[in-house]
Amino acid sequence: LTTLLSPLVAGGKAVLRNNGVGIRGKVAGAALRQPSRTGCLHRLRRRDRFAVRSEWTPGDRELVKSGDTVSLNYTIYSNEGLPIQSSDGTGPMTFEVGVGQSVQNPLFQQIDVEVIGLGVGDVKRVNMTGPEWNPDLLFKVPVEHPEMQRLAGRYKSMGGIVKGEYVELVNGDTALIYDVDDKMVTLDCNSAFAGNTIAIEIEVIDIDEGGVAYRPPVKV
Repeated sequence: LTTLLSPLVAGGKAVLRNNGVGIRGKVAGAALRQPSRTGCLHRLRRRDRFAVRSEWTPGDRELVKSGDTVSLNYTIYSNEGLPIQSSDGTGPMTFEVGVGQSVQNPLFQQIDVEVIGLGVGDVKRVNMTGPEWNPDLLFKVPVEHPEMQRLAGRYKSMGGIVKGEYVELVNGDTALIYDVDDKMVTLDCNSAFAGNTIAIEIEVIDIDEGGVAYRPPVKV
C-alpha cells in the first residue's frame, strides 16, 4: 500500500506525520481496488468533490480550535466497510488545525474541518462520497504520443505503463491506466474516488495549545 495522507506542507505550517494508502473507485463496474505502485488520495485536486456525513462520540474536554496542533488516531474504511489503513500501522496523524484550505487535498481539508470542536478522547466518523464516474473522462492516446513516451521513461523501473496503475501527467494531474495495448493507452482521468464512498474514523489523542501538549487526566 502506498500513500493516502502523504506529508503535506503549507508554508511550514501543516505537516501530516503519517503515510497512507491510495485506493481506487469503481471503473466501469470494477470493484474497489488498491493499486500497488502509486497512491491517489495524496494526489486529489480541487476538482475532486465529496458529499460528507459525519457523526461523533464526545470524550474528555479541552476542545480543538484553529491554530492548535493535534494528533489523531484514524482508521479508513472501504465501500464494503473493511479497514484499508489505520494509525496502528502508520502512527498518529499530526498537523496544525486551520491550514486545510492551503493544501490542495480535499480529504485533508475535510479532516481539518471535522476535528474542530472535538476534545481528547472524542471519536468521530466521517463518510465521504465521491462524484459519479464519467465515461467522457476516458481518453485513448497513441503509444507514440510524446506524453506516453515520457511516462514510459519515467516509470521504466516500475514496469513502464502498466494497466491498473496510476501515473502523474505532465500537468500534475493523476490518471489511471485503464487499458493498454501495442497501439493505444486508455487513461481514466476521473476522480480517484469516483463512484465510491469511504469512511474515516478519527480519535483525538493530543492537543498542543501554546506549546503545551494537552493530554487527558490520568485515572487512578
